[in-house]
Amino acid sequence: MKHDIPICTLSHTTTTEEPFKTLFEKSHDGVLLIKNGKFIDCNEAILDMLGYQCKEDLLNIHPSQLSPRFQPDGRESYEKAEEMMRIAMQQGYNKFQWVHKRANGEHFWADIVLTKITIAGEDILHVVWRDIQQQKELEKRNKELQLELEQKVRQRTMEQNILLSLFDKGESVLFKWNNDDAWSVAHVSESIRKVFGYEPEDFLTQRIKYADCIHPDDLPRVIHEVETAIKNNYEYFEHEPYRIFTKEGEIKWVHDSTIIVRDEEDIINFIGYIIDITDIKEKDKQLLQQSKLAQMGEMISMIAHQWRQPLSAISSTANNLTLKVMTGEIDQALFLNEITLIADYTKHLSKTIDDFRQFFKQTKEKETVHLEDLIAETLQIVSLSLQNKHITLKTAFSCDKPLTTYAGELKQVILNLIKNAEDVLVEREIENPTVKIIASNDDMGHILEIKDNAGGIPEEIIDKIFDPYFSTKLEKDGTGLGLYMSRKIIEEHCNGTISIKNDKEGAVFRIELKDLQGG
Repeated sequence: MKHDIPICTLSHTTTTEEPFKTLFEKSHDGVLLIKNGKFIDCNEAILDMLGYQCKEDLLNIHPSQLSPRFQPDGRESYEKAEEMMRIAMQQGYNKFQWVHKRANGEHFWADIVLTKITIAGEDILHVVWRDIQQQKELEKRNKELQLELEQKVRQRTMEQNILLSLFDKGESVLFKWNNDDAWSVAHVSESIRKVFGYEPEDFLTQRIKYADCIHPDDLPRVIHEVETAIKNNYEYFEHEPYRIFTKEGEIKWVHDSTIIVRDEEDIINFIGYIIDITDIKEKDKQLLQQSKLAQMGEMISMIAHQWRQPLSAISSTANNLTLKVMTGEIDQALFLNEITLIADYTKHLSKTIDDFRQFFKQTKEKETVHLEDLIAETLQIVSLSLQNKHITLKTAFSCDKPLTTYAGELKQVILNLIKNAEDVLVEREIENPTVKIIASNDDMGHILEIKDNAGGIPEEIIDKIFDPYFSTKLEKDGTGLGLYMSRKIIEEHCNGTISIKNDKEGAVFRIELKDLQGG
């Protein structure tokens, strides 16, 4: 399948791709280039991350010079950095975590992705840094909290109350509530003020119920997750991220982990802690914007394919008219007929633009649609490109139920998967190239599969293809965000899952969707 090279390298391969160069320079993630074991370029985010003023402070130095002498596993940073770069050069890709050092001497954890790319005939390393210090601290804190909870919730009421009070000054909100019709709150930490803006008494006196704070589009899912945990006798469960309203009406994203406590009479109580993850969601929006820019490039390419034949016909008709005028062979009926043909071709061009504008129009509203209609609208955009490349398109639809979903976002995912299949079929020069789309529904929901016969994805990378910026396509101009954003759209927006496997012919992408509640 298609795996694009990271955006930032485009600023080094051409001086005309200004939007992509801007993405390199303005990306929230730190991006660098390494040649012969030393940094040769970096973006502004790296300077901010490390606390340096100018690029010159970082260029022509070894990565270990921006690290403590030893990594947490006890190895010297220089030796380990050399090994990490060597693996990336040999395998084309290496992802790991690393402790770096800021200009002020402060240490911090970073996710590192090294990808080998070729520029002007030379192999260099494209490097992406993401500061995960807060994430590491949060993970450590969460593990500590979980251990504390597991040890304390099975003890008597006095010990539970001691535990609950530990959260009052923290960044997480701790709730203890009962499994009654109102989900009555027995305790809430003082930190409720920081995240929700309410006072503990607002919940303890039932002036506000926690369910009232949850976004109405997310509330049915949250309730279902609680009911499922009770039904299956879970001792611990985590909610998928959901939105809450603060006292001032602000929308925040939170993550909720809960322990279920059953007393001697099998009365159920819950103890859960809630963490504000709004900042993480904002970073995901930035990745989505990069993905949209890449799709604009795809759109322009597809419009060019759609216009090529009508423009050729208009040119041919106009040349024919010119020739007949010059030779004096034209009459009024022939002239009007040729002019009518030109007008028809022009209407076709205009309709093509309208089709593309409608397809890429973004909407925040959920819609009730039929899956095969969404697929048909997508194929209007891409079918001519498939025909021009002699790719056979096969469909098998058995959908008799409507689907409530974010139709525009789902079409973007379908288009991305079809274009990926098209690219790999052309790149590998497959004989009798074929893309097959299968759509069906059952009592559990809707199922969509997009298959190709390009031979499949190598097993050593199939688990990485949904990673942001992951790429094996060193010659392609792209973002490496298409599949990553497709997964986020399906799993976080469309109440579904997306997976990949190889069959005997090639890759199979499978999307499973359920209705969005309140659609």
